Amino acid sequence: MRDIIGESEEAFILSFLADTNQIAQELMERGCDPRQVFESVLLTGRTMRDTSGDRFYADVQKIRISDTVTIFCFQVPCGGNIFVIEAPDERVMVDTGYGIYHNDVMEMLLRYALCEDRKFFRIIVTHADADHCGASGYFDAPVLMHHGTKAIIETKNRAYGSRSEHSVLEAFYTKMINLFSKFGTPEEIRCFPQGSGSSRGIFPIIDWVTLGRIGFEVLDGLGGHTFGQVFHFAPDHGLLFAADSVINFSSLSKERGRVERKARRYLWRAWGGVGARGEEAGAIWGD
Repeated sequence: MRDIIGESEEAFILSFLADTNQIAQELMERGCDPRQVFESVLLTGRTMRDTSGDRFYADVQKIRISDTVTIFCFQVPCGGNIFVIEAPDERVMVDTGYGIYHNDVMEMLLRYALCEDRKFFRIIVTHADADHCGASGYFDAPVLMHHGTKAIIETKNRAYGSRSEHSVLEAFYTKMINLFSKFGTPEEIRCFPQGSGSSRGIFPIIDWVTLGRIGFEVLDGLGGHTFGQVFHFAPDHGLLFAADSVINFSSLSKERGRVERKARRYLWRAWGGVGARGEEAGAIWGD
């Protein structure tokens, strides 16, 4: 851990050592090998460290949605994708990536002329994991999210709102990943409403938003990944931001796949079974 975070986080390391036995016991009760799980977490931390700065890279797709709207998708070395919706009257980011990549991402956006003339009008966060919202605090823009996502950020516990909310393991994991990834908490948070009475399949529609002249339904998830994860669906354009409920692992490069598959093998098992996650994914594919 010191190899990743240095000597400045003594209090966190001491807290981890004090909770080690309880964390290991929780993992074994879930049928997991503590060493393998901890190594998966450390692998994520090392990968972030080793792919920032001069070693940062990204794959990019540019998708023309209409005569006036373009969506950029940036796959950074580790974690979730970053999307930018570019329109004449506004520029919106959907998910921000890890905080540790922020400077690298901003340099990348400059090369695509996506931050030189005007700032981001809004930041949209799909859920509270650090690879999706960890850089949101580095932007001078309002950040829209579910009230559950806000609660997870505030409590530093990705299990908030779930059956394992009081798990020492869950809180420890959240704090460690946030520390490794240099999580930045946003100053101006705006929460989506908590319900509209309408639905899209099994998903409640909690709001409607216009992003870059495209109308999106904000769909409330089932808590299969985190409490507060939302999906953004534009029925008129066939667009869906599915957060972490639909991941095509076969499309990943060898290097990205090494990290993500190991996380899937050990961390997903440690932090809960398929349950609602499978129901969410099935409903998305089915609808």
